[in-house]
Amino acid sequence: MTEETTTQMSVNYPGSTIEFFHLSSFYYGCALLDENTVASEPVDCTITITGFDVNGNSIAGPQAFEFDAVGTREQMQLANVESSFQQNKVYKIVFEVSGGLLGLTPTTAALVDTS
Repeated sequence: MTEETTTQMSVNYPGSTIEFFHLSSFYYGCALLDENTVASEPVDCTITITGFDVNGNSIAGPQAFEFDAVGTREQMQLANVESSFQQNKVYKIVFEVSGGLLGLTPTTAALVDTS
């Protein structure tokens, strides 16, 4: 059984002047947290994204991206998202992170960055 955690990116935040956005790509990865650094050793994970409109209806995805931690210095990988994330007015994206064979642990960090 794999554990999952979710987080979101939304246009709904204090002071926002953004009505919607389009997502075309991002970089992603997962790593074990280290008490001395933000993240250290890469670990396998899957990041699944789903886009929603202003009414909370799913309008894009879900689309899954696998991160395979091959070495101790694995680079973040580029995720090119499907066209529905650019063709629709996306109000919110939910990122669901699930672990590999060992599942997620309290010391697992999902990393997402702009491209």
